[in-house]
Amino acid sequence: MNKIDVEVIFFDLDGTLFLSTPILHKAYRQGVEEYNRMEKLDLPVPGEPEVLDQVGNPVSEIYSNLFPGVPFGKLQGLGRVILERLVGEISKKRGRLINGVRELLEDLHQNYPLAIITNAQRVYMEAVLNTYGLEKYFEKMLCIEDVESEKKASLIKNALNYFNIDPPQALMVGDRSSDLEAARTCKTEFVGCSFGHGKEEEFDGELTINHLNQLPDLLA
Repeated sequence: MNKIDVEVIFFDLDGTLFLSTPILHKAYRQGVEEYNRMEKLDLPVPGEPEVLDQVGNPVSEIYSNLFPGVPFGKLQGLGRVILERLVGEISKKRGRLINGVRELLEDLHQNYPLAIITNAQRVYMEAVLNTYGLEKYFEKMLCIEDVESEKKASLIKNALNYFNIDPPQALMVGDRSSDLEAARTCKTEFVGCSFGHGKEEEFDGELTINHLNQLPDLLA
């Protein structure tokens, strides 16, 4: 197998470096219940499979999919309450780092510039990185609020411009088809993570790893 020869590595966040699975549905349930009390509404709490299936999508898309028919203004208010709950859970370290994250980043950042490319909101991204002390490994940290289009491809293009490199010189590492699609749109290299939120069929025929410690072996 040919090695991947790149100059910079981009990482997705949730499902690639960090797992929100232990806390995500709880935050949604509590957030919806609190918002219903505040606004005297009766919005249903989505099931855990429905919530987890949305991980990787832009925030506005997530809420539209989970709460169809709810006006935009109320979705924004609901989202703020859910996010507060979620960040609170993260700050208490009730989420989970993917096995091997610290060792991998410590190794890679000595030889490559690293960047975060996530569809999450900034407060979520910073909560994860700051709570677990990971921000020191990344030269650039980009979230969905850094672009107007709410497309992960736009985030990758932003990062390519920042590092002033051609697309084939960058590697995108992620766990969802949205990561793959963004990499293909931007013509960067891609490695899928089968241990995250994605399903196996999302990476059919693509280069994948089932543990982070396999990534360095793929690099030239």
